[in-house]
Amino acid sequence: NYRPEEIKVSLKSYDLVVQDEHHIKNKNRSEQSSFFKSTTLQPSMQADQ
Repeated sequence: NYRPEEIKVSLKSYDLVVQDEHHIKNKNRSEQSSFFKSTTLQPSMQADQ
């Protein structure tokens, strides 16, 4: 249940990285989750600017 504003996407050289951290805190409990995915793009790919 990640919110779009929590997701970060970055591109450095040919490395595409998608990551997120999600925190929920209330009176009785605290919850944290994270997601990280990295992939290397082909040199023939062009990033939209």
